[in-house]
Amino acid sequence: MKLAALESRVEEIVSELAQFHGYRTVWLSERGKLVHAEPEDMLEDRGFRYVATLFQPSREELTAAALEVVPVELDEPLRPAMASWDTPLPSLDGNLVAAL
Repeated sequence: MKLAALESRVEEIVSELAQFHGYRTVWLSERGKLVHAEPEDMLEDRGFRYVATLFQPSREELTAAALEVVPVELDEPLRPAMASWDTPLPSLDGNLVAAL
């Protein structure tokens, strides 16, 4: 799933779950879409993968849970930016001072 699509779906689910007064279970469908259901619903028999059971989660809580299960691909503008992160910086060894 693309990172932007995951962020968008997390926002939708957080809004939907805010309207429930009990726990909901979040699942990843065979098609890679996040869905939620009653905790009693065992969707793994239908090919879904369990993500988490949450009570009105924040965006951060749901994102953290989803990232443990959902394979995420970086969106195109992020790939070139991150590629430069692996580029070594010029040698700093001569400029380093030991901390006292």
